[in-house]
Amino acid sequence: MKSLLQNKYLTRAILQRNYSYVVSSILLLSNVMLVGKVLVMEEHWVLVPQFDTDHRIPLRRSDYSDEYIREWAEGIITRILTANETNIEHRIHQFLILTTESHNSLRKKLKDDAKRMKEERISTAFYPKNFTINRTKSLIQIKGEFQTFFGGDKKPISEEKTFALVWKKGPRGLLLIDDLYEVKRNEQ
Repeated sequence: MKSLLQNKYLTRAILQRNYSYVVSSILLLSNVMLVGKVLVMEEHWVLVPQFDTDHRIPLRRSDYSDEYIREWAEGIITRILTANETNIEHRIHQFLILTTESHNSLRKKLKDDAKRMKEERISTAFYPKNFTINRTKSLIQIKGEFQTFFGGDKKPISEEKTFALVWKKGPRGLLLIDDLYEVKRNEQ
């Protein structure tokens, strides 16, 4: 009698073990399928600027829209080229955070420009007008009006200039600045 009872409990335990194996296998399979879906699925975001909530910028994980690249470049180029002797160091520091790590030449050029701006008390302003995106070269050309104010002079020297901003995709899809230079008139 005692062995029958033990045999009955042993059979029941084996059935429960087999049932738990089946349930665990189903859960494992469903988790693997969900992970596969998450890895393959394209993520979409909509960026809403803080001060202009009616303006929305669509963004996907795999590729950036032209509108996003234009807004990104406009913000960066305006921020670095609209400066004066008191805020240029801070602007350069913010700019260099967004660059790739291999930019000693760009860093040196910006530091030299900052030194000259401080010595000569120069203020600059840049107003972008036209944008040309070249995705194969990861480059955007920004054409606009560049104004330079010398000392306390209220009348600026205005000229039409074109700047090229080269980007590179960094970790996790982050856009990093690879180079910034002025495009000469004969190169356009």
